Amino acid sequence: MKFEKEFIIYYHDTDYLNKLKLTSLMNYFQEIAFLHLKSINAGMDTLKENQETWMIYRYYIKIEQSPKWQDKLFIETWLSQAKSFKGTREFEVKNSNNDIIAKAKSISFLIDTVKMKPKKIDSQNFDTSILNPRQAIEYVPSNFSSFDNYEHECTFNVRQNDIDTNGHVNNIIYADWFLEAIYMMGEKNYSIKELEILYKKEIRYGQKITVKIKKIEESSAYVTYNGQISNEDHIISAIIKGKIEKAR
Repeated sequence: MKFEKEFIIYYHDTDYLNKLKLTSLMNYFQEIAFLHLKSINAGMDTLKENQETWMIYRYYIKIEQSPKWQDKLFIETWLSQAKSFKGTREFEVKNSNNDIIAKAKSISFLIDTVKMKPKKIDSQNFDTSILNPRQAIEYVPSNFSSFDNYEHECTFNVRQNDIDTNGHVNNIIYADWFLEAIYMMGEKNYSIKELEILYKKEIRYGQKITVKIKKIEESSAYVTYNGQISNEDHIISAIIKGKIEKAR
């Protein structure tokens, strides 16, 4: 079963180049995912009653074109797989010409909110008949590892506005920190083309986090960075890889 929603890009969703921010697109993905779950009677209220929640483990986004203010987007999402403790969600973004301009995939764990442990997906808590096996995008997870050598480091304080209904930092904020760190390195007027995140440990209100950035690949048109986000105890919360297109 697929779910589709139209979005109009508002001014507050754009950056200083008048393009849709990646984090705004991720907010659209988050919104349509919850609307889809609600449409199949598995929304936030149902999850709360069942003492369950979904927590994203991996995220991969690929952008072909960057839409701008007042553009219309048509986003479609569906669940392609539910196995063991994990569910896979697909996203496809089209413009008014019906061109696919972005694709994404997220892999999430079903969590028991009492035990705070992964919960096995079965016929009692998930209707497998809604699954659509079509893949929006091929994805081979990167073999991420921590690193000590880096080119740039910056810190952020976790604000109240960073916290979501699960009581910890929303997954989109990690991408925001990573992109801000790249900007602080001097990368301006760029376009983000690919983003991959591996979430490892939740971050909570009041913590101070550190983002370390290193360049791992560069060509005449693109630069790829790795990012590592950790807390005050040096526990890694996320590892990120982002490919950007240089300003022309």
